[in-house]
Amino acid sequence: MYRTGNKILTYQGKMFGIAPPFTPASIANLTAWYGDYVNGGTLRTTLNNGANVNQWDDSSGNGFHLANKISQPTYTSAGNSVNIGVGDALWCSRPVLSGASVCTIFMAYKYNDGTQHGYIMGFGIASGGGAFDIANLNATNGTFNLTNEVVSKGALTQTLNTGQKAVFSLNMPNANTNTAVLRKNASAKSLNTGSDFTLNITSSGKFIIGGYIDSGGNATVYSSTKDFDAYEFIIYNRSLTTAEVSQVETYLNAKYTIY
Repeated sequence: MYRTGNKILTYQGKMFGIAPPFTPASIANLTAWYGDYVNGGTLRTTLNNGANVNQWDDSSGNGFHLANKISQPTYTSAGNSVNIGVGDALWCSRPVLSGASVCTIFMAYKYNDGTQHGYIMGFGIASGGGAFDIANLNATNGTFNLTNEVVSKGALTQTLNTGQKAVFSLNMPNANTNTAVLRKNASAKSLNTGSDFTLNITSSGKFIIGGYIDSGGNATVYSSTKDFDAYEFIIYNRSLTTAEVSQVETYLNAKYTIY
């Protein structure tokens, strides 16, 4: 006879623990995690459609809260997401990554305007190559771009048209982009254009979603910026295994029905 409840299974007088559900925190070296909405707690707002999002808390336990904003991001109830519209951004005054960083980054979002382009996220300061920025350029050239504001490394034909969702994962086994592994919706993509560079993220820099950090250390947005709904952004400070990457991708797809 089986009996379940409170994650305990009883069989013939013996109790067996039931494994908790997978979350990004199930994998070691979680550095920052944005998107685990619980009654508005991580957004510090009521989860009503159109509600202003003035802060997005980091659920990793490391305190990298996006406690500052540019313009006014809002909550979108239909997709359980944060709308980062034209001119919007959320940023942290502390660097989530710094130095020559080995890392794995996951970005789950919906592109709302295929004619616009701009930055998805940025680390460090754009001075002498001391930055690491990720941009999704417009549908005309369909480029997913990594840059340190001096040189760029890109992947062609990763077009996101208006209304399209995607999970991008970027795995950096070492700090040079020549080893970077890009996946879109669990499928490997080539980073085969532009120039390689080594991550040397300034430790005094900031972290931003929806923009980049300029040469003066200021959080800013690009003049011809983007409009996207941010579902979840997850950062680890190590290179994840293929199996671990697949776990996170599966978690994001199941949660947001992306692909």
